[in-house]
Amino acid sequence: MPQPSDPPLVTVVIPTHDRLPLLDEAIDSVLAQTYPRWELVVVDDGSADGTVEHLRARGDARVRVIASPRLGHPGRVRNLGIAAAAGELVAFLDSDDVWLPGKLAAQVTALRESRARWCYTGYELMDEARRTIPFRAGHAATPSGRVVRELLEMRMGVDISTLVVERALLAEAGAFTDDPEVRYRQDLELVLRLALRAEAVGVPDVLARVRHHPGRLTAKLRHAHEHTARVYDAFLAHGPPPELARAARRVRAAVLADAGAERLGHGDYAVAARMFVRALLGGARPDRWARSIARGARDRLRRGG
Repeated sequence: MPQPSDPPLVTVVIPTHDRLPLLDEAIDSVLAQTYPRWELVVVDDGSADGTVEHLRARGDARVRVIASPRLGHPGRVRNLGIAAAAGELVAFLDSDDVWLPGKLAAQVTALRESRARWCYTGYELMDEARRTIPFRAGHAATPSGRVVRELLEMRMGVDISTLVVERALLAEAGAFTDDPEVRYRQDLELVLRLALRAEAVGVPDVLARVRHHPGRLTAKLRHAHEHTARVYDAFLAHGPPPELARAARRVRAAVLADAGAERLGHGDYAVAARMFVRALLGGARPDRWARSIARGARDRLRRGG
């Protein structure tokens, strides 16, 4: 039986769907971890490429496979992995990303040395050929402590492939949402709930590599600002403290203005109008609101509208 001084067991959850070549890279990066006490749960979301058979043929007792019928919702798939977890800590890795060998060791140490209950790290982007590519707006900060305002105001970001969290905290906060309206940003929605309940510790070192490629879920994402606004709706529905609610409404209004500009640029006039009205009623600054309308109109003219 593990003793209190023993290193905690970390359950690594990888959701996947028809990504067998990339999945092998992700699994190999877990196998290469210098931290010794981990188990890996791969949740296959109805793949048709032989993923389940391939993983079972690997014959590694530390790698468990859950075969699910097609759910098509990353949060629901990850929740199956959480439900199967035996570890005190749960880590998440997307099947197209990879970890550096010292990632889990650094995060377990950071959690033990702090009062935090969840941890995230720096990361870098790579292309299909594993070449490092730059961030559009520079590297994000990795603050520690009560970081909910920084998250709300988009002054930091937590990539899901860097997240390690106490399983008990997941039970308290609730796991990933299964709301179909938050399908594309359910990682941010969860992290905001974690940040409401507990302090984080940020490890600034780059310990994960996030792959950008045409098959990535976010590469197929349309109307990203609208999906982000739904996350803020969900956050506000949880009844946060007044000062955080005000910050969330302010950012949501700006995001809705951006959503209106995008819709206007594509000629979706009725939807654009609804977005602009919601932004204005939600507290968007008139100058920001007007600039968004102007930007959307310019984009529409460039497209020949």
